[in-house]
Amino acid sequence: MQKQLAKLTKPLPKQYAAYYGEDWKTQGDWLGRTTKNWAIMCAAVSPLDRMVRITNDYYMANSFIGPNATRDDTIRRWVHWIKTDNPKVLWDPLNGYRRQAEWDDHGEAYPLAKDGPDVWYLLEIKHDGMFRHGLYFYNKDGHGGHNRMRDYIIEIYPAKEGWKGKPYYTWRQYSLDTERTARTTLPLVKSRVRDFWGGVYKQFLLPRGFYYVKIRKNYSYNTIVSAVIVERLMGKPTRDEIVDISFVSKFLSDESRYKRVPPPFPKNLDANESWRIVSFWNKLDNTYDKVSGMAIQRKQRIAIYQAAIEMSKQDKNMIPAVESMKWRLNQWDETQRKEWLEAMGTAFKKQYDTSESLRKSIESQKEGPPKYIHEKIVGED
Repeated sequence: MQKQLAKLTKPLPKQYAAYYGEDWKTQGDWLGRTTKNWAIMCAAVSPLDRMVRITNDYYMANSFIGPNATRDDTIRRWVHWIKTDNPKVLWDPLNGYRRQAEWDDHGEAYPLAKDGPDVWYLLEIKHDGMFRHGLYFYNKDGHGGHNRMRDYIIEIYPAKEGWKGKPYYTWRQYSLDTERTARTTLPLVKSRVRDFWGGVYKQFLLPRGFYYVKIRKNYSYNTIVSAVIVERLMGKPTRDEIVDISFVSKFLSDESRYKRVPPPFPKNLDANESWRIVSFWNKLDNTYDKVSGMAIQRKQRIAIYQAAIEMSKQDKNMIPAVESMKWRLNQWDETQRKEWLEAMGTAFKKQYDTSESLRKSIESQKEGPPKYIHEKIVGED
């Protein structure tokens, strides 16, 4: 492993993208796990999206459908389940429960054999560093009828510039430009989304830049996506990160492991083998911007995690390191699920009790004060 890391010295080209991998385990428990930087919960406050961020100074995504649609058609923003306790559905930190919503290309209004319309968005990453870009897909009704027919291709293309227009008036101009780009340019990276009733994050490694992201309908019934996420992996923290965009930790006790995400590695490890295992992990954090760096990430981290588990049997000081690695690899167990739900519920309750603007926002939805996570919330199909 040390020899492999020593060879990673060549920097990546300026225009670059790679497939980061899939996450089938996190499901709807995303906050503080898949990102603590920036996210769009698609259509969560339909007809608007839930923007989980402080500003758009560093990241932004503007969505639209492809040009192969009727003249008056646009992207749809559906809320299907107002409240649910289905763990595959994304937790909404400003409502205090899970809500199933999504962008939809309105493909259900067209023949299955029609090409498109497809979901597109222009992604802007305006900060130096390397970033994990994730999309969350959940085929919530994929067990019957045409809903079973959802099988997409994700393609990411370079874009020349960021969004210059007003989203509700100039999206068609971008739609035509992105379609031309897709027909004349090879994608930087591709992936496929299928059999996603279990809920999956498809993830990509991207540097600073502008990107067209196409979720190709691929002759499916329609094209749906529930979240768009950006997490910084390398580079100087943004101003938003210092504030902590997850806005959860400040409402938790200092004893909560969710006060700091991810949990830090312990500093009292043996100076020999125990610390060397952790140092390998830290060195991998600095290889995302090197040629072939992405190719070894997952394999090496799992090997480090397995070694740390074995060492923890002899050195109890390694146990916190194992738990931290488990967190970073998104390897969940039932205890972690319970802790996460309790932390989110506690944080939301304190927000609701102390924030008049939050109470007014929730009450304006005509649902009244929400139930906290400690109570049973019945799913509504």
